[in-house]
Amino acid sequence: MADKNSIVVGNKSYNNGRGRTGHAGFVARVNPGKGASASHSIFIGNIAYDTRYPSHNATQDYGYVEQADGVTDVRHFGNDYNRNRVGAIKSQTQGGSELRMQISPEMKNRLKALAEMADLPDNLRRVVRECLTR
Repeated sequence: MADKNSIVVGNKSYNNGRGRTGHAGFVARVNPGKGASASHSIFIGNIAYDTRYPSHNATQDYGYVEQADGVTDVRHFGNDYNRNRVGAIKSQTQGGSELRMQISPEMKNRLKALAEMADLPDNLRRVVRECLTR
């Protein structure tokens, strides 16, 4: 689970399903007991899929799921959440908020620093830069 104002970039998640429904590669949730929430986070250049797709043996339902009401302003840019049993994204906004909302100055500064990180692969730095130009 990402915490509030997190940047989740360049991760790969696959085959996270089980016999029950609703499993996903990435899950955004709220945990009031710990004061944690994935709200105001951004997911950039991530991949989530089921290697068994399109077989009936596939068990990962979604690439990304918002597990509870109360998660707000989660943005997605340049992710590949395809090849899952049910669909790509399951969220309150169905499809995510593909950077429609304003990014805070603090988040922009973090993204700028990320775009300059030498150990981040070129393709991910490119996606982060594209995100900043929107």
